[in-house]
Amino acid sequence: MFTILRRIRRQLSTTLFKIASLGIGLSSSVILFYIAFNQLNTDRFYSDKESIYQIFSQFKSPNFSGIASALYQPVASCMMNDLAQVQLGTTIRNDWDVPYLFGEEILEARTIYADSLFFRVFDIPFRMGDPGEALTPVNSAVISASFAKKAFSRTDVVGETLHMRGDRYLNITGVIADWPQNSRFDAEVIVSFLTLRDENRLYMGWNGGDSFQGYLKLYPGSESILLEKSFPGFLAKYVDIQGMNSRGFFLDYKIIPLTKASFVANPQLKSIILLLFLLGTLLLGLVFFNTVMLSISQHQKMKNELHIRRIFGFSHLRLYKLMFQDALFQFFLSLILSAIVAWYIAPLVLSNFNINLKTAFATPLFLILLAGVTAILFIASFFIPAQRSLRKIKHRESEELSVKGSFVADLPLALQVGISFSLLVFFWYIFQQLAYIQEFDKGYVSDNLVYIELNNEALFSRDQLLKNELEQIRGVESVCLSDDVPLYGLSGNSFSTEPGSKNLKIFRNLYADEDFFNTLRMEVTGPGFSRTSTDKNSVIITELVAKELGFEDPLYKSLYPNGGSQPFTIMGIVPDLLSGTLHSEKDGIVFNRYSGPDVYSTLTVRIEERKMIEAVKEIRTKINQLIPDEHIQIKYYDMVLKESYQLDYALKMTISFFAIIASILTIAGLVGFSVSSMQKRTKEISIRKVVGAGEWSLVLLLNRSFLIKSVISLVIFSPLSWWMISAMMNNYAYHVPVRPVTFIALSLLIIAVVLSTIYLAVRNTVKRNPVETLRYE
Repeated sequence: MFTILRRIRRQLSTTLFKIASLGIGLSSSVILFYIAFNQLNTDRFYSDKESIYQIFSQFKSPNFSGIASALYQPVASCMMNDLAQVQLGTTIRNDWDVPYLFGEEILEARTIYADSLFFRVFDIPFRMGDPGEALTPVNSAVISASFAKKAFSRTDVVGETLHMRGDRYLNITGVIADWPQNSRFDAEVIVSFLTLRDENRLYMGWNGGDSFQGYLKLYPGSESILLEKSFPGFLAKYVDIQGMNSRGFFLDYKIIPLTKASFVANPQLKSIILLLFLLGTLLLGLVFFNTVMLSISQHQKMKNELHIRRIFGFSHLRLYKLMFQDALFQFFLSLILSAIVAWYIAPLVLSNFNINLKTAFATPLFLILLAGVTAILFIASFFIPAQRSLRKIKHRESEELSVKGSFVADLPLALQVGISFSLLVFFWYIFQQLAYIQEFDKGYVSDNLVYIELNNEALFSRDQLLKNELEQIRGVESVCLSDDVPLYGLSGNSFSTEPGSKNLKIFRNLYADEDFFNTLRMEVTGPGFSRTSTDKNSVIITELVAKELGFEDPLYKSLYPNGGSQPFTIMGIVPDLLSGTLHSEKDGIVFNRYSGPDVYSTLTVRIEERKMIEAVKEIRTKINQLIPDEHIQIKYYDMVLKESYQLDYALKMTISFFAIIASILTIAGLVGFSVSSMQKRTKEISIRKVVGAGEWSLVLLLNRSFLIKSVISLVIFSPLSWWMISAMMNNYAYHVPVRPVTFIALSLLIIAVVLSTIYLAVRNTVKRNPVETLRYE
């Protein structure tokens, strides 16, 4: 041990760089691979996963087509009753984060509604309760063990109640184990479907309805391809297929295995996983090459010791053992550092990817990845450098070997430069895209907007009263009522320009009052919804609707919903707006006049920026005064939009963090390589200075081979980086352009940093008086 520490002290800087590189690189690459594999293995933990399928609708109309997980008809239950291959069918609806009142404290919990067959399809373990009966009664709920501990400080809570909203109290009928990290369902509260019906929020029929998700569990031996062939006949039982087709509408269903469904529901996920794999591979490659180079540098410094031991009779095996002890000790320190790094990265991974690294350490997948990456890096740390050193000793450093060694000595570092370039390109474009998202013209102004969903009768029955009272609050600029907000994809409807026409086109549909457009800062051309008018048959359309319908001057023209005979007059046109995120294109939207209160009524409030905090507090106080004991959620437009880009921001944080690590490792490698190279060539440097060579010319001349390899590395990694960036940008309907000039500029920046780093690292060496150097050489 003493001998090992003495050798470490003699080459302290190189050893510290190596330990830091290994420790940080080991934890970082394992974590990246684990996140990617975890996403790739979504929903693979169910015992009968091969029998579970998600239902997707395939829809085509004259102006819209696609595949979607959103279902508007009672497909799952009807398939279970009508199709012999289907054993069970279950339907769920997401309600996202819902507030629950516990005394004076409000806890938000991820909530879904599910029918009574949910736990017969998805076999999540129950801690308490009966899976077959837990979601049968109205106002029943099953909660996760972690939420039970958070809310009640214990898990034996069957029979307790949850105060949901208004006078809605839920009876806890079961407690389940927490969902695994690779589950799409991460609900903390699962509420019975009958409760949704009791809230008048269950509209699901073959003529359309709200948005749900459906899942099937097939009997063993059933083939999904044969089942899909029966779907047209099944659909014809409930829908006039011929009539739809004659109007240019085509509907079919497709079932996707549960383990693949997440990639169909979220196409962005596939690209994210690929990028995480590539990022992990690049980082692992960078650390591998850096470790090889630093280990070779260490062995170079202990060359004399190895030769002396060889002269005194040490066999190659004993020399091998000596180097192995050094490498093993340093690798052990690296493992300790990697555990510390992983511990501090854990909150970042949890907040961005919902993966708890502190529990992942015990999973087989994490241990396999850790063992694999550890083996690869130990080869870089010990086997490759040791074999090279022993080969040199055996061949007495023959001229042939020296030439070959000189050629490949700086190759790993040149590859590091290329890898760092790729990560820098990622870093640049993800920042540019997120800045583009913030600056993108959505068609409305989301700054300083909040909204309140009036999703129970105590609230929506007083919609006008609430609106009038909130308008009086200091700092409130305007208030409006609508049945939705343009933060997610809006529901749609079909319209024609003639009564009874079969030439229908589908557009998004939103009901809004006369103050909606002023509150969202949308400019209306035309009279719009007049405050004095009581005409319900007026609409406002976006420019895209006018274009799709062929209107040059759409004002006062008529639209006919669903091909009916009742005309709706176009009273205004607004610029196109984005309903959702930049991952989807802008859709045409038809705005109907707000027709009255229901469970979908929503209040949107614009507040002065300087009075945001005070006004929000007063809004909450005012609603509590008007409707006592009612707990509400006040949601901020900008915060909801940011949550919609969760994966994008997670990728930004991941790339930023690891790009910084890659830069540090590359610069450390440059410093070590430059210092080591110059120390071996001090006599040559002195002679060249005597004959008049300048500092920069020396740096360029002595590093010419490395610089040429670095340029070649940049040329090789540029197409790979271009492909990866293009794949990432294809996830957006609107994105920053990918230009060659950016790659050229970043390449020049990398070369400038490389030259500056080399110069700063060897400045003292090239400035030394050549007389002093030659005196001792």
